[in-house]
Amino acid sequence: FDAAHVLMLQVTLSGRRYATSEQVTRFTQTASERLRHLPGVVAAATTNYLPLEGGFNTPLASIEGRPARPGEFLGNLEWFGVTRDFFQVLSTRVLAGRALRDSDTAASAPVVVVNSTFAKRYFPNENAIGRRIRISWEGDGAREIVGIAADMHETDLRSVAQPNVFVPVAQVSTAVNAEVNAFMPTTLLVRTAGDPMLVSRRALDAIRSLDPMLPVFHVRSLAEVAGDSVGQNRFLASLLGGFAVIALGLAAIGVYGVMSCSVAERTREFGIRSALGAQPRAILSMVVRRGMLLATGGMVLGALGSFAITRILSRFLFGVTAHDPAPFLVAPLVLGGMDLLACYIPARRALRVDPITALRVD
Repeated sequence: FDAAHVLMLQVTLSGRRYATSEQVTRFTQTASERLRHLPGVVAAATTNYLPLEGGFNTPLASIEGRPARPGEFLGNLEWFGVTRDFFQVLSTRVLAGRALRDSDTAASAPVVVVNSTFAKRYFPNENAIGRRIRISWEGDGAREIVGIAADMHETDLRSVAQPNVFVPVAQVSTAVNAEVNAFMPTTLLVRTAGDPMLVSRRALDAIRSLDPMLPVFHVRSLAEVAGDSVGQNRFLASLLGGFAVIALGLAAIGVYGVMSCSVAERTREFGIRSALGAQPRAILSMVVRRGMLLATGGMVLGALGSFAITRILSRFLFGVTAHDPAPFLVAPLVLGGMDLLACYIPARRALRVDPITALRVD
């Protein structure tokens, strides 16, 4: 999903004012409608579970028309109770069928939107639209699949998509609402045309106008939540980057030391070459070429080693592949530049060797 322009506010729907499914539905629909009409707001919706923090994990009870074998476990689902514009707010495409509507009420036929992973796992060679499924903790009622949405990151940015089901809040029973609200607050999502935090004050006022006593907390952007989900990995990457810079400096110092030692040992040779008419440019080229030849061999071995361990690193990456060409191009260029400098400085010193002085060196 697109988190760039999404504001999030969380509220706790508990107590006598939100004891029934009808009361919760009335609040979520009214809150979404008021937020939707604020200046700078494109769409608004609510969900029982925060994106990137997972939904309610529940088993799939049965698929209508597909007899279950004794003891068969169909697998777990991530369950989300949402309002109409949920997919629009997150810019999640509906690949087939339709999204949820205001007409999906407690009085209408129970419906559900599933994600692409759900459709591929349970209906690999069939059309999932129109099929009916039963979700374990919702009781005995079956829901008709009316839409298939694109997969989204329901737990964190690196997670592999799991089967998700999205049901209309208006069709969630009082018992299920009570259980959900005991675990997680309700999250209001607002898609804005610009910076989402610029709308936060008006959004807070709109919610408090509905219920001044309702606690509103965790007012933040979805981009911030997305960043927090990879915070640990970002810290580790920064730490490794710091060590890499230190290693790069040590490598440059090592190359400089080796080349300085080599120049010192060949002082007499350089003096003889100069006395015999060797041009300064030829001596400079000889010293740099030898140093860069050794450095290039090291860089080739390092690149091969890096390519070999990319499988280990791939699980820590998001947004790039383990074989992304940029690091394999930039790293050798940086290393090559530092090695060239480390070779050039001793080579310049070799040019300043006086032939008479060099010939007197024992």
